[in-house]
Amino acid sequence: RLVEGLAGEFHGGDPGSKGYSDLVQEGMTALLRAMKSYDNHARYAASAAPFADHAERTVRDALLHHLAESSHGPVRLPARMEAVLRRADEAA
Repeated sequence: RLVEGLAGEFHGGDPGSKGYSDLVQEGMTALLRAMKSYDNHARYAASAAPFADHAERTVRDALLHHLAESSHGPVRLPARMEAVLRRADEAA
């Protein structure tokens, strides 16, 4: 549900379309990567993030990276600049 929810949030359209399934696939791959990279023993430390937070952050970053890589525009912008422009669009 985490991956499907985030993919739907980033896609914003019909869940049956091709772009949505690509986002879900990227999200599932990122979720597996998050499972491998999570340090289960560190969860007892005071500053350790729960697995759900770690997984959401990893999946969200992977989806943003996938969208940045797959965007076909006349000019390619750095990922950081795209993030700034996206925040400006959301604020408007």
